[in-house]
Amino acid sequence: MDLQEWVSKLKKKLLGFGVKEWGMLLVAGICCLVIVFPFGKGEEEETKDTLQKPAQRQETETVECPDYAEQLEQRLAELLSSVKDVGRVKVMITVSGSVEKQILQDGTKEAEQSTEQDSAGGSRTSVSERSEGTTVFYSTGGESSPYVLSESYPEITGVVVLAEGSGKGTVDYDILNAVQVLFDVPAHKIKIMKLK
Repeated sequence: MDLQEWVSKLKKKLLGFGVKEWGMLLVAGICCLVIVFPFGKGEEEETKDTLQKPAQRQETETVECPDYAEQLEQRLAELLSSVKDVGRVKVMITVSGSVEKQILQDGTKEAEQSTEQDSAGGSRTSVSERSEGTTVFYSTGGESSPYVLSESYPEITGVVVLAEGSGKGTVDYDILNAVQVLFDVPAHKIKIMKLK
């Protein structure tokens, strides 16, 4: 059945409607209009909907972690000092920001929405939210710790490597490539110098 046949059958069916069927269509149309365009008194009205439900929330907690950069420095120094011709190594890494942890919270979240309508037909909606909760903990070996959903680490902004073997053959090139691969830092933010 193609589209033209379907349209012609629909026309025949609509033309065959009696008073009863047309009346039902009219009532259904009016109901749709009332739902879509509610009629008011023309005065200011205010409606409030309050929703309160239990919620599992995520809260971001910023954790000062000076050990993060130091740990990276130690690991990189150990790695580079075991490379042929590099020798002794000292490393300094700078980071921006700090470690952020998404902590699971259990509690309630309450949202209140109020809508005001004026006599001119305009409306204004305002929403306010309030939440209360406690951090979810888990225990291992007698110690309780907050349940961490995810962690994000600060961005590495610069790396300085002091190497005894710097300036010999391809040592600087190897160090540069290793730092770029490990930390995804562009070459202009990496400095390699000779250790005295």
